[in-house]
Amino acid sequence: MVDNRIIISAIVGILIVGTLSVNADSLVVKTGDTIDGKTLTGILFNRSLSDTGEVFFTGFYDDGFGVFTQDSLVIQTGDIIDGKTLKNHGNSAVNDNGELALVGIFTDNSKGIIFQNNLVVNTGDTLGGVMLTDISAQIGVNNSGEVAFHALFNGGSGVFTQDSLLVKTGDIIDSKTVKDVDIFPSINNDGNVVFTVVFVDDTKAIILSNPNNIPVNSILAKPGDEIAGLTFTNFGFSPDINNNGEVAFNAFFSGGHGLFTQDHLILRTGDTIDGRILTNLGGFINLNDNGKHAFLAGYSGGSGNGILTQDRLLLEVGDLIDGKEVSVLGNPNMNNNGLVAVLVDFTDGTRGIYLIPTLISVDIDITPGSEPNCISEKKKGQTPIAIKGSAELDITTIDQSTIQLDDDDDSTTAGISPTKITINDVDGDGNDDLVLKFKTTEMKNKGFLVDNNELFVTGELNDDTPIIGSNIINLAGGPNCS
Repeated sequence: MVDNRIIISAIVGILIVGTLSVNADSLVVKTGDTIDGKTLTGILFNRSLSDTGEVFFTGFYDDGFGVFTQDSLVIQTGDIIDGKTLKNHGNSAVNDNGELALVGIFTDNSKGIIFQNNLVVNTGDTLGGVMLTDISAQIGVNNSGEVAFHALFNGGSGVFTQDSLLVKTGDIIDSKTVKDVDIFPSINNDGNVVFTVVFVDDTKAIILSNPNNIPVNSILAKPGDEIAGLTFTNFGFSPDINNNGEVAFNAFFSGGHGLFTQDHLILRTGDTIDGRILTNLGGFINLNDNGKHAFLAGYSGGSGNGILTQDRLLLEVGDLIDGKEVSVLGNPNMNNNGLVAVLVDFTDGTRGIYLIPTLISVDIDITPGSEPNCISEKKKGQTPIAIKGSAELDITTIDQSTIQLDDDDDSTTAGISPTKITINDVDGDGNDDLVLKFKTTEMKNKGFLVDNNELFVTGELNDDTPIIGSNIINLAGGPNCS
């Protein structure tokens, strides 16, 4: 939990994401920073965060603006895209691979969607029998480069991909006529798109759409539906779909509102997280592939406004980051590695993007000092497993009572606890390691002792941040053990 007025940069740890190492908390960019020779005078964050930890944001500088990462300028006004000069751009979207899509506005006053510096859709194009006259600024993109977007045409509007029209005003879905469509569609790797629509009777519904389905559009949730004993009366905007097909949406019911998937309640107003009673769940929805969500909420207790996950408070107004007091928070984005990025305004008038890992990856070594990690099923003693310390991870910050060993990465399932824990530098690198001893017979009884099996160590830091590490075991007498 982040306590009000505590300096957050004191958290210790490291998150390994792809090829990048991200400090447990870090202000990765702020106004006044210089990137590729451009000194930032303003920042907008469009909730674009890749699984490798790259943050994509709009940065303003003296003679223009463009999309940056924390390390480089990616695209800027004045760039030539397929023969067109970029004059302005809307929000950006990034897939898990860090591939960028955004809406570009060109000097000839046309609009188009740019993916990896190629123009994939342009006003004047015809899709599904209608010619696009305008493209809304908010888009979604999947790992195949499919883009979902809202666009206008003469006489109406609709939700499209670069290859097809999914739904338009006037269409009939389950005997109801579409009056208006959401400008914030979300698309997953299967090409499934979710969005809200308003029907001519002024009711809203959550729609699941795929051009390969029959019918293309189906109602996922509508007023009168019930989940967890709560009957829906209305819906918010901007539902999200992850790559497992889970759809998250904000729905209203008598006496409150909450965040739901198509089959369960995630959280609702009135729930308590870290002593904060939720009163408002506003903003954009972001559900990662592990079913985790970071969100901006109002609450009673604390400062009244902060960034939370389903089970903990991450950051709130009034906290200090690098000695600067937080005054306003934007909508967060959480990637599949549990890394959260959020736009932060400070009381000194500066602005930045802050990264908060909600899951720390740690390096573990089964049977330290031996390679491969060979374990005998007949052994009746204990098997050592080390959590490796480093310059970034002080192993004394780990809450030893939370550590368990399992054959899956879900810390809520029942694993086994170590029988003994000691501190020792097992690899001679000068950093203390946490050496855990587990009963080998207990590992066998739990079914862990399978050749070439991946085992996971999970736990928490003293500040409640979850940790996880994994390694492969091999059985003595097997093909990998002499």
